[in-house]
Amino acid sequence: MPDIAITMGDPSGIGIEVILKALNELKAWNKYIVIGAENLIEAEAEKLELPPPENIVDTGELMRDEVPYGRATKQGGKAAYKAIVRAIDMALKGEIKGIVTAPIHKRAFMLAGINYPGHTEILASYTKAPRCVMMYVSDEIKVSLVTTHIPICEVPKKLSKISVLETIVLTDDFLRHKLDMENPKIVVCALNPHGEFGIEEEEVIEPAVVDAQKKGINVEGPVGADAAFVKEYDAIVAMYHDQGTIPVKVKAFEKAVNVTIGLPFVRTSPIHGTAYDIAGKGEANPSSMIEAIKLAEKLVSKLKEEKK
Repeated sequence: MPDIAITMGDPSGIGIEVILKALNELKAWNKYIVIGAENLIEAEAEKLELPPPENIVDTGELMRDEVPYGRATKQGGKAAYKAIVRAIDMALKGEIKGIVTAPIHKRAFMLAGINYPGHTEILASYTKAPRCVMMYVSDEIKVSLVTTHIPICEVPKKLSKISVLETIVLTDDFLRHKLDMENPKIVVCALNPHGEFGIEEEEVIEPAVVDAQKKGINVEGPVGADAAFVKEYDAIVAMYHDQGTIPVKVKAFEKAVNVTIGLPFVRTSPIHGTAYDIAGKGEANPSSMIEAIKLAEKLVSKLKEEKK
């Protein structure tokens, strides 16, 4: 059985399209498992004039009129979630070693009554991992997030010395043991402009940085985000979602990959969303999905080495 499964994502978005284009680009029609509605996957392959994947785990038939392109639906949310849960179950049973996830849409999840804002939260819940961190990886920039899908007004309440420290430690471990960096240099962003105008830097972030330094981690901060993102570091720890993701998408939108670190298995994803505006038009760029698959392969190889 293949080591890596790819979930179809929201069937009303570009997920199936970028999966098929990526598999075609990589000449890997039989190298991975694709999890989702088999009839939609095969219909999309025929529409794009591409070979269908040879290994499909069918999660149930879906009619295209139930999940029209370009619109969040209850049925689409349920189908996307079902594929994710199936992949997690396979990974926890040891049937696969890694998951690549196509984009989902929060609105579709809400319509389906699924109370998770994103993949990271689903993965954390189902695996019961002590700490999961969303990290963006590319040659140009690497960023980890202390908090993820929460309102800006909630960020200061969710920050703690422990959450910042755990993010630093997991980031350092990933750089050293998965990307083979020796003594990587990490910077931690301030929450407030220039690291001033608030108490979080002094009471939360700086103590976490000091504790990380005591563990032998080459880290500095807190540094104002406007300075952190223009200097040379191996990785940046950001306090909240947009503080980290905007620079990533500006610098490496087509090449960056979303990685969940802290899980018992590999999980990667492209950094773009469902792109409802171009869904079904055949215009989607598979570059980030290709990179997500390549990185998953690399990380699964590392995982195998560690278990020898």
